Amino acid sequence: MAKGSICDDVEPTNNSSERDLWPAVIHRKVIGGYRSDWGAEASAIFTTLLTTARKRGENLLDALRAVAGPSPLTAAGLPS
Repeated sequence: MAKGSICDDVEPTNNSSERDLWPAVIHRKVIGGYRSDWGAEASAIFTTLLTTARKRGENLLDALRAVAGPSPLTAAGLPS
């Protein structure tokens, strides 16, 4: 791309994405994976939320709250 284009801040490799996968790879190799499909899927979702929030500079708890929606206490009209 031409110098000064809008993509100058994008890495030309996918190294950061590869590094994000390492904890899952280590877990699979050391522990032997997950005992259920549900556990593997829950871990994948949580890992995706965690790495995306980190890359965006967001607070993890705020990112999880945004995905989870309002507290059940708030939805019931009780103080949270």
